[in-house]
This record gives sequence, structure tokens and C-alpha cells, in this order.
Amino acid sequence: MSRSFLRGLSLLKASARFTPLSYQSRRNGYFVLLPEVPDDTSETNILMRTYDKVPQYANITADTAYRAVGKLIIEFESGLCHLEERLEDPNYPKTFESVFEPIEKLSLPLEWAWMAVRNLFLVRNDEQISRVYYKLQKRVSTAFSRKFSSPQIYRVVRDLHGDIDKYDGDQQQGVCNILEKFFGIELREIQSKEPLWAPDVKVFEVAIDGKEVGTILMDLPSRGDKYPGSWCHSLKMSRARYLEVSGLAYVPWDTSQTVPELFNMLLLDKRFARMLCAEERLPDDYHKKIIDRRLHMGSVDLQQEIYLSLLDLELYSTNEFWQDVVRRLKPKLITAVPFHEQDVYHVCSFSDIISGVMGASYYTKVWSRMIAAEVFYTMQKCQNETDTINVARRFRDNILIDGGYVTPVQAFRKFCGRDPEADSLLAVMKLQEEPI
Repeated sequence: MSRSFLRGLSLLKASARFTPLSYQSRRNGYFVLLPEVPDDTSETNILMRTYDKVPQYANITADTAYRAVGKLIIEFESGLCHLEERLEDPNYPKTFESVFEPIEKLSLPLEWAWMAVRNLFLVRNDEQISRVYYKLQKRVSTAFSRKFSSPQIYRVVRDLHGDIDKYDGDQQQGVCNILEKFFGIELREIQSKEPLWAPDVKVFEVAIDGKEVGTILMDLPSRGDKYPGSWCHSLKMSRARYLEVSGLAYVPWDTSQTVPELFNMLLLDKRFARMLCAEERLPDDYHKKIIDRRLHMGSVDLQQEIYLSLLDLELYSTNEFWQDVVRRLKPKLITAVPFHEQDVYHVCSFSDIISGVMGASYYTKVWSRMIAAEVFYTMQKCQNETDTINVARRFRDNILIDGGYVTPVQAFRKFCGRDPEADSLLAVMKLQEEPI
């Protein structure tokens, strides 16, 4: 037994002597692990059929989900790598279309399959589907986030935005040109004689028809010690003789959003949109895209805003139970989607009227848009530039300047000669051909 014990010790020492050599030999090479790519296709896996309008949820299994999403992740990452290689080529065109169209084509199949799996996970209590979802979730998230951390894509986007300052300057100058040409309001940048709170604050003199009427301090950049958000302080343009009855304090909430809504609508008219364009010309197809984007789902949005406005007034003017108010109003006013009993609880997140400052006044958003549409439609009907300028000056004098100390109805009657109506808003939103 002693001999076998000594023999064991000698073998142990011998193995110890050769251990470093064995480690050294292992470090001379490496293994490349390639993922196994499933052979699924659109013919064999229903989750890879992006041409279907709706996925065949009843036929989706955990195995088909795992194989389809797994293969699409590999194809997405591989395609992204090929795109990065092409972007490294100096001869490859670096345009928005050449970068983002390939990404869109790569993302679509994976988005389609993953959303189907995610929907199934949320609506069906299936243990196997849940296991597949949790197993793939991190891999899908990592794959989609790769495009945001790609140095090649970042450099191209950075170069494409290299002239963003030029566009901002041109667009700001375009706004000033519209103010001066149509409204007769001129902004002249001057150097402040007194030190201000920050070096990047700009000072503008305001002139109406060439006559100086005031000064604006414009502080646009964000800073760490600056209050967040956008707001105006003591910006008044009024002919009132007394301070207490002029300015924003006496502008009713009914028309508080009229000016911003009007300038949003100006983009729908190519005459004004062209002045805001940084290029010398505004192509018709590009302007059509602006119109389509602004009017997309306009009727649905208007239904929603009208419903919220009436709901707000009902909640603050009646003693009816709030859920009954929702059940009474929503099915009548929102016809685009069917009413669901769970819809009544959206009031709990209606913070504008509960914890905000819009209680019993949410309707002012729609009313301001209607007034803005009346002004815009009147300007749009003008046959020549002189008539357009006359309408814009009439709006300036009767609503902007006098609107602080006369009622909105009086101001609008002076501008338009009648009470406001909703037909112009419907016409601007392409919901009605001509005002009746």
C-alpha cells in the first residue's frame, strides 16, 4: 500500500509540472462560436409573413415564435453590420434615404414578429409563450439598440445635421419676414447698453409700421440655473391708456391660444410656408407632406378635443356622477372607435382639469383654434398679396392690439364683421369644402 501511495504522489508532482504547459497550449488558440440559424422561411413560419395584414395568432406556438424571432434578430444584426461597412466606404452616398431606408427594411420583419409575440404574451396566459418572451426580450432590446450605438450611423447623422444652425437661423428669419411683411411688426436686434443676466440673451426693438413701440429680451438657450419650459413675461402690445386694463391679464382664456394656432395653420398655405423654408424653393411634394402630416387623423383629434371640452364643463357644472357623464357623452361624440366600459377611468388621468389650471376651461383650446381658422381662412381666400396684407393688419389692429381691453366677441366682430363660426375650421381641416 505504501508503494501505491508513493506512486500516487509522484504522479501528482508530475502532473503539477506539466500544468503550466497545458495552460500555455490552450491560450495559443480560440474558439469561434457561430449561432445556429434556423432554416425557417415565410412559407414555413407564419411569423415571418410580413405581408399579412394581421398575424395568425391562433397558429402561433412557442417554437415558431422562438425560431422566427431568433432568426430575424440574426438577420437584423447582420444587415446592420453590412450597412456599417457600406457607410465606411467614402464612395457610398451619405443621405437620409441611404441610411434610414435600409434600417427601416431591416427593422420591419423583426418588429412585426416581436410585436405579435408580445401581444400574445399580454393577452394569453400561456406558460410556454411567457417563457419564450422573457428569453427573447433582452436579445430583441439589445438588437434594436445597436443602431443607436453605431459609430458609423452616428457620424453620418452628425454630418447631415452639420448645417442645422443655418436652418434655424433661416427659419427664424422667415418668421421675422412674415411678421414684417404681412403684419407690419418689425424686430430689430440691438446691443444692450446694460449688462444682462446671461451673455446669450438677445435684445430686440419692436416697431409697428416703422414706429418703435417696445423692447423684447429673448432668452432662448437652456441653462442649469434657468427655469425649465417656455413662457413669456410682460409681453404686451396694446393701445390701452392704462396698464391695469391692458396686456395678457385681460385676454380671456377663450382666445388665449389663437396666435399660436394661427401660426401653425400658416404652414398649410404655401405662400407662408415658403418664407419659413431654408431653401430658395419649397417643392410641391414636400409641402403636401406638411399638409398631410398636420391634417392626419384631424377629424378623430377634433372629436376627442370636443368630447374633453364638454366633459370638463359637465364635471364642473353638474352634480351627475362622473362615470355617468362619460358614459353619456363619449359614445355620442367619439364615433371613430367603439365605447368600452373601461374608458370611463380615463378621467382619473385628465390632469389638465384636475390638478392643472384648465378646470372648466379646456374648451378654450378648440375655441382658439376656431378663431385662428377664421383668420387663416380669410387670409387664404385673398387673391393677391395686397389683400392678404390688409387682412393681416386688420387682425393685428383689432385682435392683437385691441384684444386686451375689449371682449373677444367685440374684437372679432371688428375684424370679420360677424360672430365666429365653426365652418372655417372644418374647411381648413378638409372636413368641409367651403363654409356654408
